Amino acid sequence: MKKVSISALIPNFNHGHYLPIQLDSMIDQSRPPDEIIIIDDASTDNSVEIINQYIAKYNFIKLIKSKKNKGVEYNINKLISCAEGDYIFLSAADDKVLPGFFEEVEKAALQHPDVGVISGIVRLIDADGLDHGIRMMPIISQKGIFLDTQAVQQTLVKYGRWIQVSAMVLKKEYVDAIGGQDQEIGSFADNFLAMLIALKHGAYYIPKELGCWRKMDTGYGYVTGSDVANLLRQGNSIGKRMKIDYDTLFENKFTDRFLSHWIYMIFQNFGHLDKVQKKEVLKSQAFTDLCGLANLSFLKIKLIKSVLGNVDNKYLPLFLLAPKLWFLRSRISVWAYSGNHRLKEY
Repeated sequence: MKKVSISALIPNFNHGHYLPIQLDSMIDQSRPPDEIIIIDDASTDNSVEIINQYIAKYNFIKLIKSKKNKGVEYNINKLISCAEGDYIFLSAADDKVLPGFFEEVEKAALQHPDVGVISGIVRLIDADGLDHGIRMMPIISQKGIFLDTQAVQQTLVKYGRWIQVSAMVLKKEYVDAIGGQDQEIGSFADNFLAMLIALKHGAYYIPKELGCWRKMDTGYGYVTGSDVANLLRQGNSIGKRMKIDYDTLFENKFTDRFLSHWIYMIFQNFGHLDKVQKKEVLKSQAFTDLCGLANLSFLKIKLIKSVLGNVDNKYLPLFLLAPKLWFLRSRISVWAYSGNHRLKEY
């Protein structure tokens, strides 16, 4: 029987206390990955000691040690260049996979050997591993489904993003063809890469819980995602990629909605700023540029600047900016799914 090889790639920095949880969750799978490659980004804790203990027991685990801290995106591209699997799993040292993940991935890959992205459902866990339910991302089907490139476009327009990195693999040859992650995009680079590959080569969706995302205030994604200046920079970079570099792939309707939602996320983080800082953001060229990329009308931009710069109300950004149908479809699909599945502890 033909076999699909899978590489699990883990960038690590000072997550020695979480590494055993993630590594054990991979090793104990019914079908483990063919290789696990960890790059340690000059950790100052006991990460390397823990990794070496696993290497002594399992010959499919490899370690790359960095002498200097180079950051997550650089390390992920380094890991991608070292991977030998047909598919790669861009993992995080503080997350974990759920039973059956790699087995389900292999089944889908054997049925659809040219598919670019295979993904499932993700649960949220906290720093202590307590379960906080299904992550609020759209569940696009109640059964396993293959989406060709046209169906990927249509699904993105209808639901917004559904691919979740904590339960996702990418076909390695397609990642190499694109050149890996776009480091300029920062913490959203893995999500953008997944969308690109799905739009170019199709996707397979598995409506099963296959991964856990550990959401913490100190997590890389949370920290970078709550920095308003960083969000503005990221949003402009992503918008230019969608509207200029990959305009033939991304539907304008999706791009406008996506960037409008990105601006909504910026306002969600306005609570970190005082009144003067808020007005500085609203007057900045970066904000004006992002609104232009989102195709917001002059009147809407004026309304946003005059209202949101002076009124603290968490519902106003939702009403003015968030795509309503995406918001509703995500929640309804998750509630429908959760109603048929009992909560678990991870």
